[in-house]
Amino acid sequence: MGAQAQISTDYGILLGGSVDHNVHFTNLSFSNANPALGLFYRYNFNPRTALRGGYTSSLTGGNLMGIYEFNFTALNPNRQTSKFSSYVGPGIGIPVLYTAPYVSVPRLAFNIGAKYNVSPKFTLALEWALLGNIFTPVPNGNNWNSTIGIQLGYKVVKRCKTCPFYETERTKRR
Repeated sequence: MGAQAQISTDYGILLGGSVDHNVHFTNLSFSNANPALGLFYRYNFNPRTALRGGYTSSLTGGNLMGIYEFNFTALNPNRQTSKFSSYVGPGIGIPVLYTAPYVSVPRLAFNIGAKYNVSPKFTLALEWALLGNIFTPVPNGNNWNSTIGIQLGYKVVKRCKTCPFYETERTKRR
């Protein structure tokens, strides 16, 4: 006898700023940041882990990213657990819309953030993502790109109608 798991995904937007950094991070200030806008899709494996893909664009270009996220506290919108968690995630990114010859070089990506379940359907997060070009030196030395921003996510949860566990959970909440 097989059982289907609950499927949970998030769709959302990111509003923030983006800045290029040199190899030594001497210009880490966000005072000269360009406005950034992003879209993302997150597939939640469970309340602690997820795989997220997204695109972020700023005046200097854009980045496609794939990130594995780990929440330090389980975030399940259908349970009475914590509504807040910090998270980290490694991944890979590919710059797009640049005119230089190094556009297609994959970059290492890393993000760190804090997420809050505003309601069972909406999440709000503050995140800093860092993309590093460690494979090919860039002529101007700006091998890193940072994006800091606020994410608003909409959670879609599809429950298995035949799973007795979820039916029991639904009747407990009534």
